[in-house]
Amino acid sequence: MAERGENCLIVVAGHATAVTNSSIAGIIDEAARGEYLVDIFGASGGVAGLANGKMMDLGAQKRKVVEGLRRTPGSILSGQHGAPGETSLGDAGATVEFLRANGIGTLFLLGGLPAIALLRWFLDAAEKSNYPLVALGVPLSADNDVDAGDHTPGYGSAARFAAGAARDAGRAAASGAQPLLVLELPGEASGWVAAAAALARDASNPAPHAVLVPERAVNLETLTDELRRAYQKWGYAVAVTTRTRKPLTASRCTAMRCARCSAKRLVSRDAVTSRAA
Repeated sequence: MAERGENCLIVVAGHATAVTNSSIAGIIDEAARGEYLVDIFGASGGVAGLANGKMMDLGAQKRKVVEGLRRTPGSILSGQHGAPGETSLGDAGATVEFLRANGIGTLFLLGGLPAIALLRWFLDAAEKSNYPLVALGVPLSADNDVDAGDHTPGYGSAARFAAGAARDAGRAAASGAQPLLVLELPGEASGWVAAAAALARDASNPAPHAVLVPERAVNLETLTDELRRAYQKWGYAVAVTTRTRKPLTASRCTAMRCARCSAKRLVSRDAVTSRAA
């Protein structure tokens, strides 16, 4: 087998989070501190940029620039969201030859679940071309849905946003104009972000009164009764759901549809004005 290249490449596969740049800065610092990597490159334009041979020399950046990345939201490297079949990678052999030509033996792939699938694609392509490649995944899924991850940069920011949104929804519902609110948050396969909305609860704010997550089945009657009790006690009710398409009930309702059904039942039984936010 050929020798592994001494350079590394950082690729962002997916949407940038509040800490993507900070993660990139961490990779640059650790790679520069070690003895096994020489040059540090970044793919401009994500995976599509890699296919077009667009790279920037991150190792040549001034110390001030790298330190600034730690405090700058977003990403200095634009990314692309999607599974391997939806990207512009092109021929696997050509991609591996590009890595070989630039002496890239270590690949850092930043992103969520699609990034993990891409990681497997790169490793399979390298193995077929008899090229030794070390590929490392850096989870940047705000949904916190990457299994077996030790740390999920970005989730903390998403959780704080979810709690703030739930608190604001509770205040809006308590005003009386729209006493029933349904708040939909990210979470295709996991309810970590939605669950964080419960952090909004305190002595002066009982909302959200119901939190629906993909991991737990929901009984429509039970949910309706729960929201009704909250309305009768507080004069308003707030439900938090995820955007998952996974059925949550025996009637094959998704989270959002289930919450909407409960809202309609409350409207018809208690004459409460409702709106899905």
